[in-house]
Amino acid sequence: MGPYVFFISAIFAFIGYTFGFSSALFIVWAFTLIGTFFYWYGKQDRSTSINAKVKELTNEDNDVYAMFFDVVGESFKNDDGISRQEIIKKYARVQDPIHLKFYDYKGSMACGVYLDENHAMQIGNISRDEVKEVYDLATSGSTIDPRIYSMGKGQKGLYGVVIEILIKDD
Repeated sequence: MGPYVFFISAIFAFIGYTFGFSSALFIVWAFTLIGTFFYWYGKQDRSTSINAKVKELTNEDNDVYAMFFDVVGESFKNDDGISRQEIIKKYARVQDPIHLKFYDYKGSMACGVYLDENHAMQIGNISRDEVKEVYDLATSGSTIDPRIYSMGKGQKGLYGVVIEILIKDD
């Protein structure tokens, strides 16, 4: 309902200004248009892209498929004080291999996403809702190949990452 209110008030303010009411109405109209723009712009959300959806690769006979997961917690700093945003900005590239590390966090399973095999450059985590699914993939006996699928800046100017896990059934 929010954008419609903006739009309707903008129409009334424009009509009022056109018929010579007040310059204050023009200011209201301008702010209304700007507010509407930022409202719709802010509605863009990276989580609507691809969150744990499965796609079949070109050759259906090779038993390889991919699953996609949004990385969460990219805005935090690591224990050593280094910003995950800085790590992503400086070192992460699309199609780079990543490393997953499962650990206990306050009694629940968690999965860190790292750029290095020494687990020093953490860029985030798999969401708690998807950790079990990733754990099952990692321990299923299948060969998995996790890598960065996409990355970019979100609506607040922060980097976000989507990972792809290629799974080959053995």
